[in-house]
Amino acid sequence: MSGDPEAAQQAELNDLPPILDYLERTVPDDGGYLVGNGLTLADLSVSSPFANFRHTNTKVCPERYPRTVAYIDRILARPSLAPWVEREAALLAKEPA
Repeated sequence: MSGDPEAAQQAELNDLPPILDYLERTVPDDGGYLVGNGLTLADLSVSSPFANFRHTNTKVCPERYPRTVAYIDRILARPSLAPWVEREAALLAKEPA
C-alpha cells in the first residue's frame, strides 16, 4: 500500500509547526517529565510520533525547537524505550519497498 506523499508533505509544512510550537512552550527543559517526577503515559504519547518521524527521516529543527528536540531525545533514549525504537527501525529496514 502506498501513501500520499503530497498529503504527508502538506502535513509536515502546515500541521506540524503549530504542534511543535506548542510543545516548545510546554515540554520541560530541566530534564523532567510532563506530569510529576517520572515517566508517564503523557511522555510516551508525546514522544511516540517522534520515533515514527525518525523512521521516516522527518527532521525537527533543533535551532527552532531546542527544548522539544532535547526532551524527545531524552525520552526516546531511555533504556526502557531505546531498544524498541531500534527494533522498529531494523524491522522497517527489512520490509520491501
